[in-house]
Amino acid sequence: MSNEEKKQTLKKKEESKTGKQTEEKESTTEDFEIWFPKIEFIDTIHGERIKIPVLSAGKEARIFQSLARLMETLPETKTLPKEEIEGGDVEAENGAEAFSAADLLEMLPKLLQEAPKEAFTIASEILTSKEHPIDDKWVKDNLNFDKIFKLIIPFVAGEAELFEKVSGFLGKMSLSVNF
Repeated sequence: MSNEEKKQTLKKKEESKTGKQTEEKESTTEDFEIWFPKIEFIDTIHGERIKIPVLSAGKEARIFQSLARLMETLPETKTLPKEEIEGGDVEAENGAEAFSAADLLEMLPKLLQEAPKEAFTIASEILTSKEHPIDDKWVKDNLNFDKIFKLIIPFVAGEAELFEKVSGFLGKMSLSVNF
């Protein structure tokens, strides 16, 4: 098989694979948006309505740093061999991650101590605008955790979608570099 034929074959395989992945991602994204729609306003526990401003790259970076600190509080999980996964319901190439009750009990105190602080910081970053500076204390006094999660989850979903696009672009670039 010539180099040109190999390139064509690889290109067709990649297009087929990408098409299937796109369908799955679109379905997952649509489902996620139904459960956690993006919001433009949030009402405080006191009935005040706050407009959610557009986030700058600097704010997004600070939110990522808060999320990273939060993720550091989670324990590392163990990978189970595929044979040990109960009933074979979980499909995994290299196994599935196991998270035991002992792991949860071990991390719970640290998570309960750190998660609220990071959630307040993230919510204040999302809500702060030039007209309305909002700090962690304001978030503590004016929002409950339900409202905070309604701010954070759509942000994380939107950023995950952005990372998927970037990784797809980088994947295409690496394919073109290989030829």
